[in-house]
Amino acid sequence: MIKSKDLRIGNYVFDNMGGLLKIEGISDVSLTGHLLPIPITLEWLNRFHIKNTDDPNKFIHHWKGFYFKLEKVGNGYFLKSSAGTVESKPLNYVHQVQNLYHALTGVELELKPE
Repeated sequence: MIKSKDLRIGNYVFDNMGGLLKIEGISDVSLTGHLLPIPITLEWLNRFHIKNTDDPNKFIHHWKGFYFKLEKVGNGYFLKSSAGTVESKPLNYVHQVQNLYHALTGVELELKPE
């Protein structure tokens, strides 16, 4: 279950039937009891143009000279900086990656067309 305070317009989630849903407005957020988070997978990272590096547990996304790096540690993903892993809670869901990326860049992660 997702808390409404954790969602933003533009986040991707599953509905309770397993269908993909993009949060388009506040009325969607009011239905959070019927929404499920999407676990982070290699497929979802690739759909957001976050590519695997030479290390299968490290991922990077380039945008206008900025890079966004994630590293899989155990069951979660962590933001990486040049100084190492940023101290934070692990990221386990797609909406968390979307929200962190937006907080750092001010832009939305765009999905590749299927």
